[in-house]
Amino acid sequence: PPAPTAAPVTNKRQVVCGRGIGDGLANCPEGSVKDVQVTERHEVRCCKDGSVAGGGWYDKCNDDVDNVLGRSKLLNNICHHDNTFLEAVERCELVNGRLCTADEISSSCTKGTGCNHDRDLIWACTGDGLTCNSNAECCTGACNANGQCQTPS
Repeated sequence: PPAPTAAPVTNKRQVVCGRGIGDGLANCPEGSVKDVQVTERHEVRCCKDGSVAGGGWYDKCNDDVDNVLGRSKLLNNICHHDNTFLEAVERCELVNGRLCTADEISSSCTKGTGCNHDRDLIWACTGDGLTCNSNAECCTGACNANGQCQTPS
């Protein structure tokens, strides 16, 4: 395949309704999905790959997503309500997780995991090498011409 072309970088990332989207679920008061500046403050929920729940991790995803666990109470069992994008990334790393993708949150992977975030907009992003449609979807802020998130060069 051709080498990925350099992607422009954006200072926006996505936030997604914490209860999920579709399947008859009501929208969050602020909407379902938004692209917002990384400096805005939003709630944090985390995901990790795996299928064995426990230790604060829950298996809540609907049938669209397999082998992903979600959580709301992070290090020291604390809920996080007002975090920038970078703060959210760090908080998830501290519990050996990552920010959930928009698809994972949309598929209710974090619904009902605590902290009353089901009605809030949650930080989301897609990791390097995974499929994207826009720069704001990617953790790095860069979606290349091949439709994959990448670290900007």
